[in-house]
Amino acid sequence: MHMPLQEIKEILDKKKMMAEDEIVMPLTEEVTVHMNQLQIELSQLKYLLENLTVEQKQKIISQLTSHTSELVQTLLSFIL
Repeated sequence: MHMPLQEIKEILDKKKMMAEDEIVMPLTEEVTVHMNQLQIELSQLKYLLENLTVEQKQKIISQLTSHTSELVQTLLSFIL
């Protein structure tokens, strides 16, 4: 085809990037959908947690593992 090697490399790089975009874009969209759903669920949980009595909150906290408790605190920090 009498093309310089640099031009061939650029064409191959563009095709590679296009192929990667075809793989990444659907995954990005899926993650976005999941994140939006989690945001909705966290907002609902926040509402429920805010309306618990102190005793109810203490009972729930006592039943959580330390790992779960840390996760809940982290999630709450994002929505507060």
